[in-house]
Amino acid sequence: MSKILRIKNIHFHFLLITTIICCLHLCQSIFFSKGDLIPGNLGDSRFVNLILEHNTQSLFGRQSLISPSQFFPEKNTLYFASNLFGTTPIYAIPRSLGFSMEASYQIWFIVVEALNAISFFYLLIQLKINPFLRYPLVFAAISSSAFVFKIGHPQLLAIFPFFFALGFLFKFLQNPNFRSLALFSLLIVLQHYCDIYQGFFASLISLILITFFVLLSTNKRKREYWLLLRTIRINLISLTLTLIVLLFILYFPYYLVTRDYGTRNINELIDLAPRLGAWFTASPYSLMYSKFNFIAGEPNLYEKCLFSGFISLIIMSFSLPFLLKFRKILNLEMLF
Repeated sequence: MSKILRIKNIHFHFLLITTIICCLHLCQSIFFSKGDLIPGNLGDSRFVNLILEHNTQSLFGRQSLISPSQFFPEKNTLYFASNLFGTTPIYAIPRSLGFSMEASYQIWFIVVEALNAISFFYLLIQLKINPFLRYPLVFAAISSSAFVFKIGHPQLLAIFPFFFALGFLFKFLQNPNFRSLALFSLLIVLQHYCDIYQGFFASLISLILITFFVLLSTNKRKREYWLLLRTIRINLISLTLTLIVLLFILYFPYYLVTRDYGTRNINELIDLAPRLGAWFTASPYSLMYSKFNFIAGEPNLYEKCLFSGFISLIIMSFSLPFLLKFRKILNLEMLF
């Protein structure tokens, strides 16, 4: 075996071990209970299981897709929340192989977590992070408190399309080409299909990143972007139309449902939405940082903690000026 193959083999096994550790950590209730428990609670977690089962039964022709039986006799209720089309195949495959609802749902958790780990590893490769730093970074990111919070809201757990999309975005920014741009765009749409809320935030973050990179790009790189867009304009039009059609298929039924049933009371949404302090607070469950919690005593605290960003804001506050000032010294032009 050549030296290159040995190195690839080593990194493959490191990635495999890291992925297994991430799955063990985030899905610990499955493993420690020997398969008797399911992560989450009897609210959102059970709801997600029911939606995945309904989608699967609809694929088998046993249910009406847009009208889950758990909402009988109401019709067209699938679009009251995330429809989870993007991750339904992960659940449907073990279900079609004869696994029970609960076992298939446990497999869904494990596979989604594994895909999150692998996709984040791919993103780190595109960012050219030191190979042996990638593994602890994958564990820290994929097993972080943010993902632990998402266990209570498993519809938010599948973030792997966004990580893969960012990887292709960075490939495009370093070497402008249509393939990377198309894969980035289609993966962002897939993130919408996995969860509409995560899709919205993925699109927003991507827009901010693209704006950031373009503003910091040299004039030469900006001309490269513009020249490529002019060269591939026919393909770009086709890609844009494809994205519009896919998003229309996903979101138009939501519009029809809101027209027939109305929307939730704005006061409910305000009560669930994060306060300004939620974006700067630390988790109230943290032993180290709980004193930096600024929303203690708020109603629906668990919902608001999903937006907690204390550590990330601290890191960004220090890293952004550092990046802008020392990017040439750090040889970061390759990203711009």
